[in-house]
Amino acid sequence: MSSTGQTTTMRYTAGTFVGKALLKDDLRTETATGLTDWTPRSPNLILDITYEVAVAGATPMALFTRRSTDQRKLLVASANASPTFTGNQRAGYPIGLKAGFYQIVEQQLAGTLAVSQAFVITLQKPLDV
Repeated sequence: MSSTGQTTTMRYTAGTFVGKALLKDDLRTETATGLTDWTPRSPNLILDITYEVAVAGATPMALFTRRSTDQRKLLVASANASPTFTGNQRAGYPIGLKAGFYQIVEQQLAGTLAVSQAFVITLQKPLDV
């Protein structure tokens, strides 16, 4: 996790769906802290989510937040998290986060089970954890 000015970036490791099943959660780990969950004490905004390498079009992925009550919220589908995006802001952003427990999980939506890519989440302000 790194902070520059007012924004914070969190980098998550790549995962694999090989030997797993479609549409099943795969928990991701934040690389700097090694944590799979975080608990901000104040609201924040996700400004952007970007895969470090483009996910192949034939392998659609989706990222979700998962809360302690098993509430789920779709954050982004891989088609909207391309590293080659050149606009000002991706559709659907910013995404509000309430205070509370979070995990980031990924699902492969279709296709032959594959390896996913690492991704970066940019938050509006440093996490108050």
